[in-house]
Amino acid sequence: MFSSRIFWTAAVGYLLVAACAAWGFARLATDHSGDAGSPGTGSGGLIWAATFSVAGIGLLLTWGVLRVAALRLSLLAETAAAHEAGDTVWIAAGMPRTSPRNLESAIASMKGQLETRIDELQRKGRQLQESTERLETVLGSMVEGVVAVDENQRVLFANRAARALLDMQSPSAVGRPIWEILRHPRIDEVISTVLSGGETPALEIDLPRKHAVVAVMASRLPGKPSSGVVLVFHNVTELRRLENIRREFVSNVSHELKTPLTAIQAYTETLLDGALDEPEHRVRFVERIGEQANRLYALIQDLLRLARIESGENVFDVRAVPVKPIVEACIEEHSAVAESKSQRLLAEPSAAEISVMADEEGLHTILSNLIDNAVKYTQETGAIAVRWRAENGAAIIEVEDNGPGIPPEHQPRIFERFYRVDRARSRDVGGTGLGLSIVKHLVQEFGGGIEIRSQAGHGTTFSVRLPRTEATE
Repeated sequence: MFSSRIFWTAAVGYLLVAACAAWGFARLATDHSGDAGSPGTGSGGLIWAATFSVAGIGLLLTWGVLRVAALRLSLLAETAAAHEAGDTVWIAAGMPRTSPRNLESAIASMKGQLETRIDELQRKGRQLQESTERLETVLGSMVEGVVAVDENQRVLFANRAARALLDMQSPSAVGRPIWEILRHPRIDEVISTVLSGGETPALEIDLPRKHAVVAVMASRLPGKPSSGVVLVFHNVTELRRLENIRREFVSNVSHELKTPLTAIQAYTETLLDGALDEPEHRVRFVERIGEQANRLYALIQDLLRLARIESGENVFDVRAVPVKPIVEACIEEHSAVAESKSQRLLAEPSAAEISVMADEEGLHTILSNLIDNAVKYTQETGAIAVRWRAENGAAIIEVEDNGPGIPPEHQPRIFERFYRVDRARSRDVGGTGLGLSIVKHLVQEFGGGIEIRSQAGHGTTFSVRLPRTEATE
């Protein structure tokens, strides 16, 4: 029930106004009757009766207005309480009414509940933002490219790796169809297949602009129907390159091993077929078998040495090694072969003693392979020079010949295993095809580098740069 104090305050106020109005009317009537010279008792009574009638009607109207206001306040308070409790309340026309004070209390309670809910929503919003930032950080640090597209194949998200791999500009990529960014028909097929509920096919695509091979995996985003697809791009270019190298290596090794074995088998069969009884042939055939066996042994040794170097199993005793004694020893080893071809094999030492940080046996292998390579490929009466000098804290050792040289198109691959510029000639001069590859790996193990300068018809120079140190006695 609405407050009686409010009602009686309004009623008394209204009655005071009505009484003042009646007194004014009565006074006006009295003055008017006095002017006419006759008493106005009858008229005054009528005026007072009319005044009190109007006051009563006004009082009833005031009570009705206040009652309607109270009902509305009651409805509002009940609704606020219902909202506060989280319930739906049907309010009947004749239900109990409330006071403004109760309404104020209900609104204050609802305000507190609303503030609590707002704080909770803000807290959950912050948690969602933090989770989103963490997810973006994780996706951004991935080496795989991640792209999310919606059901219309429009880009929703792309991490840093995907933008770099697919040449996507971050501001303009989101919202664009994936086929505008990555023009590859198989991608459209994969997305359509995954969206329709099919199995994710294995897919590798070529990216000509990046000279890359990319493996693509696709997964559906949750929802019925699915809200999109997540594409993961993994750059497998290096893996495919290594696989090609492995296949080439196995093929080359098989071929290199098969050549001496085939020769040994042929000479052996010839001897068994009757050549053993022919003194003029059997000695030559046995010598050829020995040559091929030595070639096979050298090939196996080089393969094992290269495998140990690449795997890091070789333990090198890196220390200060004087260059001059190693050069002289290598020249002595190859002098007989050089003399048989009428070649000049010369050493051009530096004026000062030079030592390098290297393993003594490893340095001997480097120089021996370079000199052996020069002697084999330089024509008769040619010249090979070995020189060394100090330069900017490093030692430069050069092996120069005046042989046929190496064409520019072959020079970038000259240090690859089994790579040969002229395969037919390489077979004639022998060798395993691994010498320069071993040289490069050993030089890198000692913290140095190797370069080649060559011009077809004008010879070749190999320059080895190694860390220099003080000479030792």
